[in-house]
Amino acid sequence: SHEPGEARVNSLHAGSRWTLGYRMCNGNALRVRVFDFQVTDDNDNEYEVNNIDIEYALNFGFDCGWCGELSVGARRGEFFEEATGGNVNNSWGPLVGLELRAPLTCCLDLYAGVRQSYQFGHDENADDPMYYAISEVRFGAEYRQCTGYGEMFLRTGVEAQNYQHYTDGTEDTALLGLTLSAGLQR
Repeated sequence: SHEPGEARVNSLHAGSRWTLGYRMCNGNALRVRVFDFQVTDDNDNEYEVNNIDIEYALNFGFDCGWCGELSVGARRGEFFEEATGGNVNNSWGPLVGLELRAPLTCCLDLYAGVRQSYQFGHDENADDPMYYAISEVRFGAEYRQCTGYGEMFLRTGVEAQNYQHYTDGTEDTALLGLTLSAGLQR
């Protein structure tokens, strides 16, 4: 339920995620991912999230065409929530993720994944150490097609992120949205 005076955003706002990586001949990958999101809620409070992930992904397969990916790495995060005055700059922490894929047709897969990180940083406003966790859940469909330049993909789905503030006891901040991705893998 929404209490009067609570921070709330009732509309869609675009964020961006860019991924650059290298897939090895064994299917495993190294990649860097950048996520940026900024919004102002209906109380004129600003929220800003900037994450940079560096990870190694190990691919594995199951019978019947199912496959998966286990990723481990590190995340550099910045989180600013004007409503609580929380400003964490240069937080760092471990990152782990898991994604499963099931084929529907020869070119179309369903996917579901989770990612978790624990961030350790410094609250510039209170001059205190601060830590928080970021939980992510996503699911959707991905279309893949081989071309002369590599494998082209188009992915759409739903993603939810929850930013949990452990140290100061403030409320969690959640993001929920639709995703659309396109790319080329070689």
